[in-house]
Amino acid sequence: MLFSRGRAEFLSIGKLHKFSSMILCNLTKDFFPKMLDFFVYCGILKPSRGKRGKTMRGIICFDMDGTIADLYGYPNWLELLRKEDPTPYYKAKPLVDMDTLNIICGRLWEQGWEIRIISWLSKDSTAEYKEAVRQAKMYWLWEHHFPYGVAHMVAYGTTKADCVRRAGDCPKILVDDNAKIRDGWHLGKTIDATKKNWLDELAALID
Repeated sequence: MLFSRGRAEFLSIGKLHKFSSMILCNLTKDFFPKMLDFFVYCGILKPSRGKRGKTMRGIICFDMDGTIADLYGYPNWLELLRKEDPTPYYKAKPLVDMDTLNIICGRLWEQGWEIRIISWLSKDSTAEYKEAVRQAKMYWLWEHHFPYGVAHMVAYGTTKADCVRRAGDCPKILVDDNAKIRDGWHLGKTIDATKKNWLDELAALID
């Protein structure tokens, strides 16, 4: 019996040792990172923003669909979206090497760059489907360990600059595959995510 009269009772030393050994033997080398990622996904923890007192150098904003997630490469993606099926958002393959991207973002974060997501929700959809898409996108980011600090999941067609316009007087960089959206970004430079070497352009921001 673990609880009695509202107070936790300790397991016997023998049982505790046996239980602990069983748990430790089943841990994998990536268990704890995944556990922390899950806590971030659930909102229990927030990702580290680098060293305390570090001056924020700027904000890097990433689009998702067509930039880091291959939504448009998923079979019958448009038909599924019209049926309000969120599967393509969950199952989209990464468009870049996520290990490399995550390392670059981690280095940038340590040097004072804030990492954000600005992604549109599905076009002409119900409130229920918008929420389903939001959850699917958050899951995708968690599954691929993307080290973002804030995620703006906004209605289709939203001016992306409005999400960060008041977020401090600092450079704001947009990484996006959509040329029209990049052309409408007047808060700083943009990175064209359709280029094969855009990760190199991002890495060049590292001191």
